[in-house]
Amino acid sequence: MWHKFKGRLIITTAGAIGIFFLLGMYADFQEVRTSFRHFQWDFLPLILGLAFVNYVLRFFKWNFYLRVLGVPLNAKESLAIFFAGLAMSLTPAKFGEVLKSFLVKQRCGVPMSRTAPIIFAERFTDFVALVVLALIGLVSFHYGWYVPLASLVCIVLFFGLISCRRFWEGLLSRGGRFPKIAKWAERVRIAYESTRHLLSIKRLGLAVGLSIPAWLAEGFAYFFVFRALDVPFLLLGAIFIYSFSTLVGAVTMLPGGLGGTEGSLVALAMMRGVTKPVAVSSTLLVRGCTLWFAILLGISVLLWHRRKWETAAVFDTMTEKETAR
Repeated sequence: MWHKFKGRLIITTAGAIGIFFLLGMYADFQEVRTSFRHFQWDFLPLILGLAFVNYVLRFFKWNFYLRVLGVPLNAKESLAIFFAGLAMSLTPAKFGEVLKSFLVKQRCGVPMSRTAPIIFAERFTDFVALVVLALIGLVSFHYGWYVPLASLVCIVLFFGLISCRRFWEGLLSRGGRFPKIAKWAERVRIAYESTRHLLSIKRLGLAVGLSIPAWLAEGFAYFFVFRALDVPFLLLGAIFIYSFSTLVGAVTMLPGGLGGTEGSLVALAMMRGVTKPVAVSSTLLVRGCTLWFAILLGISVLLWHRRKWETAAVFDTMTEKETAR
């Protein structure tokens, strides 16, 4: 599994470099380089700190969900597993973070079918938070309103479907009649019960309440990128562009939202009057300080796991069958 992850990371990193190269060609490498020279590096600790705030708040959400499901994992190990999961940010919709469920299983024996819904609940509440922030940002940016509104409608419909327990029970009962899918039906039943438990109204409100300030922190980071480039920019506009672009990246289901997020950041920044070189350089900077910073942190913790928890053998023996559990 570890070797497979390294291979995918190398391929995705190469793809990201290709996207950055195309953006550089689009804006002219020399002009982008000139724009980078104006960057005030004193802002870098602040920008990285805001990105780190995002990770910490999302950890609290992860740990909260573990407590909801009664998973017997101490806070220290929970923190380490969460940050190890950041290494999987380059998977489509970050669902590679199911690695966290696998590590939880290794540490305390809780089946993955019970904890894997946490990954889905995390992504769902992140999506809700980004929609809310994009709608708030529309106050200053009257463009693209249909995307967050359409996303909001999809969220309501999906939540209604998840809440319809009778429908799922009937579907799973019918599936359980067939021997070949009976085992899978039972796993789906466990996953559904966990999902429904995690996404109750009360817990959904608390999780989204953690997600909104988490993603707001990265919206602030994007705003300070422009400040560091000495470019005047409205805070609400920065929040909208970052939230909207992250939503676009999530909808594309590409690893890390690559391509969709960068393209939206550049296009929307230019619509606000930012020059092409500054739009590209600000995009490269904010993605480096958020996505790639998270990946580096995740890989560092993951490597530490391999030594402290002796997970090298675990990664080598983890099969696709175990991942599906």
